[in-house]
Amino acid sequence: MKIASLCIGFSQCFKSNSSHCQPEIMQIIHRIANNDPSLTELDLKNDTIGNAEAEALAKALKTNQTLTTLDLSCNKIGHKGATAIATALKTNQTLTSLDLSCNNIGHKGATAIATALKTNTSLKEIDLSGNGIGTEGATAIATALETNQTLTSLKLSDNLIELEGATAITGALKANTSLKEIDLSGNGIGAEGATAIAEALEANQTLRELDLIWTTIDDDAANALLEALKVNTTLTNIRLIGTISQPIEQKIRGIDLKK
Repeated sequence: MKIASLCIGFSQCFKSNSSHCQPEIMQIIHRIANNDPSLTELDLKNDTIGNAEAEALAKALKTNQTLTTLDLSCNKIGHKGATAIATALKTNQTLTSLDLSCNNIGHKGATAIATALKTNTSLKEIDLSGNGIGTEGATAIATALETNQTLTSLKLSDNLIELEGATAITGALKANTSLKEIDLSGNGIGAEGATAIAEALEANQTLRELDLIWTTIDDDAANALLEALKVNTTLTNIRLIGTISQPIEQKIRGIDLKK
Protein backbone atom coordinates (compact mmCIF):
# COMPACT_ATOMS: atom_id res chain seq x y z
CA MET A 1 0.00 0.00 0.00
CA LYS A 2 1.27 3.47 -0.87
CA ILE A 3 0.71 6.24 1.65
CA ALA A 4 0.58 9.74 0.15
CA SER A 5 2.01 12.89 1.68
CA LEU A 6 1.13 13.22 5.34
CA CYS A 7 3.76 14.82 7.48
CA ILE A 8 2.61 17.70 9.69
CA GLY A 9 3.68 17.33 13.31
CA PHE A 10 5.70 14.24 12.43
CA SER A 11 8.42 14.58 15.08
CA GLN A 12 6.07 15.49 17.89
CA CYS A 13 3.77 12.61 17.09
CA PHE A 14 6.59 10.11 17.09
CA LYS A 15 8.02 11.19 20.43
CA SER A 16 4.80 11.28 22.43
CA ASN A 17 1.09 10.66 22.44
CA SER A 18 0.38 14.37 22.43
CA SER A 19 -3.26 15.24 21.91
CA HIS A 20 -2.08 17.96 19.50
CA CYS A 21 -0.99 15.41 16.91
CA GLN A 22 -3.28 14.68 14.03
CA PRO A 23 -4.60 11.12 14.28
CA GLU A 24 -3.52 10.19 10.74
CA ILE A 25 0.08 11.21 11.47
CA MET A 26 0.18 9.11 14.61
CA GLN A 27 -1.21 6.24 12.64
CA ILE A 28 1.48 6.42 9.98
CA ILE A 29 4.32 6.65 12.48
CA HIS A 30 3.02 3.79 14.56
CA ARG A 31 2.52 1.67 11.46
CA ILE A 32 6.16 2.20 10.47
CA ALA A 33 7.42 1.48 13.98
CA ASN A 34 5.14 -1.53 14.36
CA ASN A 35 6.05 -3.10 11.01
CA ASP A 36 2.61 -2.93 9.45
CA PRO A 37 2.91 -5.42 6.54
CA SER A 38 0.48 -3.41 4.41
CA LEU A 39 2.70 -0.32 4.46
CA THR A 40 5.36 -0.89 1.81
CA GLU A 41 5.57 2.49 0.03
CA LEU A 42 5.62 5.96 1.55
CA ASP A 43 5.45 9.21 -0.42
CA LEU A 44 6.38 12.29 1.63
CA LYS A 45 7.75 14.55 -1.08
CA ASN A 46 7.12 18.30 -0.94
CA ASP A 47 6.03 18.06 2.68
CA THR A 48 8.40 20.57 4.29
CA ILE A 49 10.00 17.83 6.36
CA GLY A 50 12.94 19.23 8.32
CA ASN A 51 15.75 17.78 10.43
CA ALA A 52 13.54 16.90 13.39
CA GLU A 53 10.97 15.09 11.25
CA ALA A 54 13.69 13.20 9.42
CA GLU A 55 15.22 12.11 12.71
CA ALA A 56 11.85 10.83 13.88
CA LEU A 57 11.37 8.90 10.67
CA ALA A 58 14.89 7.50 10.92
CA LYS A 59 14.15 6.21 14.41
CA ALA A 60 11.21 4.25 13.06
CA LEU A 61 13.19 2.95 10.09
CA LYS A 62 15.86 1.41 12.28
CA THR A 63 13.56 -1.44 13.22
CA ASN A 64 11.07 -1.37 10.36
CA GLN A 65 10.97 -4.52 8.23
CA THR A 66 8.15 -3.76 5.80
CA LEU A 67 8.76 -0.44 4.04
CA THR A 68 10.51 -0.87 0.69
CA THR A 69 10.05 2.52 -1.01
CA LEU A 70 10.52 5.95 0.56
CA ASP A 71 10.26 9.28 -1.26
CA LEU A 72 11.49 12.30 0.73
CA SER A 73 12.35 14.49 -2.25
CA CYS A 74 12.01 18.27 -2.19
CA ASN A 75 11.95 18.74 1.58
CA LYS A 76 14.20 20.55 4.06
CA ILE A 77 16.05 17.63 5.57
CA GLY A 78 19.56 19.10 5.43
CA HIS A 79 22.75 17.27 6.42
CA LYS A 80 21.58 16.50 9.96
CA GLY A 81 18.42 14.81 8.78
CA ALA A 82 20.35 12.94 6.10
CA THR A 83 22.82 11.74 8.72
CA ALA A 84 19.94 10.39 10.80
CA ILE A 85 18.55 8.58 7.77
CA ALA A 86 22.03 7.21 7.05
CA THR A 87 22.27 5.81 10.56
CA ALA A 88 18.98 4.01 10.03
CA LEU A 89 20.26 2.52 6.77
CA LYS A 90 23.04 0.77 8.65
CA THR A 91 20.50 -1.46 10.35
CA ASN A 92 17.47 -1.33 8.04
CA GLN A 93 17.65 -4.17 5.54
CA THR A 94 14.24 -3.83 3.88
CA LEU A 95 14.25 -0.46 2.12
CA THR A 96 15.11 -0.88 -1.56
CA SER A 97 14.38 2.60 -2.97
CA LEU A 98 15.20 5.96 -1.37
CA ASP A 99 14.71 9.41 -2.89
CA LEU A 100 16.48 12.25 -1.06
CA SER A 101 16.76 14.59 -4.03
CA CYS A 102 16.53 18.35 -3.51
CA ASN A 103 17.06 18.35 0.23
CA ASN A 104 20.21 20.42 0.62
CA ILE A 105 22.07 17.61 2.36
CA GLY A 106 25.45 18.89 1.12
CA HIS A 107 28.72 16.99 1.32
CA LYS A 108 28.22 16.12 5.00
CA GLY A 109 24.91 14.41 4.34
CA ALA A 110 26.29 12.64 1.28
CA THR A 111 29.30 11.40 3.24
CA ALA A 112 27.00 9.97 5.91
CA ILE A 113 24.90 8.23 3.27
CA ALA A 114 28.07 6.89 1.64
CA THR A 115 29.22 5.39 4.92
CA ALA A 116 25.88 3.62 5.27
CA LEU A 117 26.10 2.27 1.72
CA LYS A 118 29.30 0.42 2.62
CA THR A 119 27.32 -1.93 4.87
CA ASN A 120 23.72 -1.68 3.64
CA THR A 121 22.76 -4.64 1.46
CA SER A 122 19.13 -3.87 0.61
CA LEU A 123 19.07 -0.50 -1.20
CA LYS A 124 18.90 -0.86 -4.95
CA GLU A 125 17.98 2.69 -5.94
CA ILE A 126 19.01 6.02 -4.43
CA ASP A 127 18.46 9.53 -5.74
CA LEU A 128 20.68 12.27 -4.31
CA SER A 129 20.18 14.76 -7.14
CA GLY A 130 20.14 18.50 -6.50
CA ASN A 131 21.85 18.38 -3.12
CA GLY A 132 25.08 20.29 -3.73
CA ILE A 133 27.24 17.41 -2.55
CA GLY A 134 30.25 18.70 -4.52
CA THR A 135 33.61 16.98 -4.88
CA GLU A 136 33.83 15.81 -1.28
CA GLY A 137 30.42 14.19 -1.32
CA ALA A 138 30.98 12.60 -4.72
CA THR A 139 34.31 11.18 -3.62
CA ALA A 140 32.70 9.65 -0.54
CA ILE A 141 29.98 8.06 -2.70
CA ALA A 142 32.68 6.73 -5.03
CA THR A 143 34.47 5.04 -2.14
CA ALA A 144 31.21 3.36 -1.15
CA LEU A 145 30.69 2.09 -4.69
CA GLU A 146 33.95 0.20 -4.50
CA THR A 147 32.49 -2.11 -1.85
CA ASN A 148 28.71 -1.85 -2.30
CA GLN A 149 27.49 -4.56 -4.64
CA THR A 150 23.71 -4.21 -4.35
CA LEU A 151 22.96 -0.68 -5.59
CA THR A 152 21.71 -0.73 -9.18
CA SER A 153 20.62 2.90 -9.72
CA LEU A 154 22.45 6.04 -8.59
CA LYS A 155 21.26 9.54 -9.46
CA LEU A 156 23.64 12.43 -8.80
CA SER A 157 22.45 15.09 -11.24
CA ASP A 158 22.91 18.82 -10.52
CA ASN A 159 25.28 18.36 -7.61
CA LEU A 160 28.21 20.68 -8.34
CA ILE A 161 30.36 17.66 -9.13
CA GLU A 162 33.45 18.63 -11.11
CA LEU A 163 36.52 16.81 -12.41
CA GLU A 164 37.91 15.39 -9.17
CA GLY A 165 34.56 14.04 -8.02
CA ALA A 166 33.73 12.63 -11.45
CA THR A 167 37.13 10.95 -11.68
CA ALA A 168 36.60 9.29 -8.32
CA ILE A 169 33.20 7.96 -9.39
CA THR A 170 34.47 6.65 -12.71
CA GLY A 171 37.36 4.96 -10.92
CA ALA A 172 34.84 3.16 -8.74
CA LEU A 173 32.89 2.06 -11.83
CA LYS A 174 35.87 -0.02 -12.87
CA ALA A 175 35.44 -2.15 -9.75
CA ASN A 176 31.68 -1.99 -9.16
CA THR A 177 29.66 -4.85 -10.61
CA SER A 178 26.11 -3.95 -9.56
CA LEU A 179 25.28 -0.47 -10.91
CA LYS A 180 23.12 -0.52 -14.01
CA GLU A 181 22.19 3.17 -14.13
CA ILE A 182 24.07 6.33 -13.19
CA ASP A 183 22.96 9.92 -13.74
CA LEU A 184 25.66 12.60 -13.70
CA SER A 185 23.75 15.16 -15.75
CA GLY A 186 24.03 18.84 -14.97
CA ASN A 187 27.49 18.54 -13.43
CA GLY A 188 30.64 20.26 -14.67
CA ILE A 189 32.72 17.15 -15.20
CA GLY A 190 34.25 18.57 -18.38
CA ALA A 191 36.24 16.89 -21.13
CA GLU A 192 38.77 15.27 -18.81
CA GLY A 193 36.03 13.81 -16.64
CA ALA A 194 34.26 12.42 -19.69
CA THR A 195 37.50 10.84 -20.88
CA ALA A 196 37.80 9.13 -17.50
CA ILE A 197 34.25 7.86 -17.92
CA ALA A 198 35.20 6.47 -21.33
CA GLU A 199 38.06 4.52 -19.76
CA ALA A 200 35.71 3.15 -17.12
CA LEU A 201 33.24 2.01 -19.79
CA GLU A 202 35.92 -0.12 -21.37
CA ALA A 203 36.27 -2.05 -18.11
CA ASN A 204 32.75 -1.92 -16.69
CA GLN A 205 30.46 -4.68 -17.90
CA THR A 206 27.27 -4.03 -15.93
CA LEU A 207 26.24 -0.40 -16.58
CA ARG A 208 23.28 -0.08 -18.93
CA GLU A 209 22.25 3.59 -18.70
CA LEU A 210 24.47 6.66 -18.50
CA ASP A 211 23.18 10.24 -18.37
CA LEU A 212 25.69 12.98 -19.21
CA ILE A 213 23.32 15.72 -20.38
CA TRP A 214 24.70 19.23 -19.87
CA THR A 215 28.07 18.16 -18.50
CA THR A 216 30.34 20.47 -20.57
CA ILE A 217 31.83 17.66 -22.65
CA ASP A 218 33.66 18.63 -25.82
CA ASP A 219 33.87 16.67 -29.06
CA ASP A 220 37.27 15.14 -28.27
CA ALA A 221 35.91 13.64 -25.07
CA ALA A 222 32.80 12.54 -26.93
CA ASN A 223 35.01 10.74 -29.43
CA ALA A 224 36.69 8.93 -26.54
CA LEU A 225 33.24 7.84 -25.39
CA LEU A 226 32.49 6.77 -28.94
CA GLU A 227 35.52 4.48 -28.99
CA ALA A 228 34.65 3.07 -25.56
CA LEU A 229 31.15 2.21 -26.74
CA LYS A 230 32.65 0.03 -29.43
CA VAL A 231 34.26 -2.08 -26.71
CA ASN A 232 31.59 -1.96 -24.02
CA THR A 233 28.98 -4.69 -24.44
CA THR A 234 26.35 -3.76 -21.84
CA LEU A 235 25.46 -0.06 -22.19
CA THR A 236 22.11 0.36 -23.92
CA ASN A 237 21.37 4.04 -23.35
CA ILE A 238 23.65 7.09 -23.19
CA ARG A 239 22.35 10.66 -23.05
CA LEU A 240 24.58 13.51 -24.20
CA ILE A 241 22.15 16.23 -25.31
CA GLY A 242 23.47 19.75 -24.87
CA THR A 243 27.09 18.71 -24.55
CA ILE A 244 28.44 17.82 -27.99
CA SER A 245 28.11 18.79 -31.63
CA GLN A 246 25.40 17.25 -33.74
CA PRO A 247 27.76 15.22 -35.99
CA ILE A 248 29.30 13.46 -32.99
CA GLU A 249 25.89 12.89 -31.48
CA GLN A 250 24.74 11.27 -34.71
CA LYS A 251 27.79 8.98 -34.71
CA ILE A 252 27.00 7.80 -31.20
CA ARG A 253 23.38 7.25 -32.14
CA GLY A 254 24.62 5.17 -35.04
CA ILE A 255 26.25 2.65 -32.72
CA ASP A 256 24.06 -0.30 -31.89
CA LEU A 257 23.60 0.02 -28.13
CA LYS A 258 20.98 -2.70 -27.95
CA LYS A 259 23.62 -5.34 -28.49
